[in-house]
Amino acid sequence: METKQQINFCISCSLPGNGNYCSNCGQTFTPKRLTTKGMIHDVFHFFTHLDKGSPYTIKKLITTPGKMQREYVEGSRNKHQKPFSMFFLSATIAALSLYWFNMILIKYYNAGETSEAAFFHQY
Repeated sequence: METKQQINFCISCSLPGNGNYCSNCGQTFTPKRLTTKGMIHDVFHFFTHLDKGSPYTIKKLITTPGKMQREYVEGSRNKHQKPFSMFFLSATIAALSLYWFNMILIKYYNAGETSEAAFFHQY
């Protein structure tokens, strides 16, 4: 008796294939459901391993933000940085930039007084 395998189409690259994973890009044919447990795992994973999708995700968020987010929710997650990882990366970059900017203002523009530093910090 011959068993017939179901042909699946990859969400990421749209190529047909058999089994659980796309032979072209490695994306699962049936994406996992977004859960709280999965998000907590992503938070832990961020601190232990940074994925290669950060530059691609930043580029897509700048050029086509709504489309990128829709693709991620619909299951095309192979190319994108995980949401919590991207949030913490962006928040860290923003906080360090603000800190360095304030330090430059204080050092090079003589904002040594408290009121002057508060002005630079606020504006």
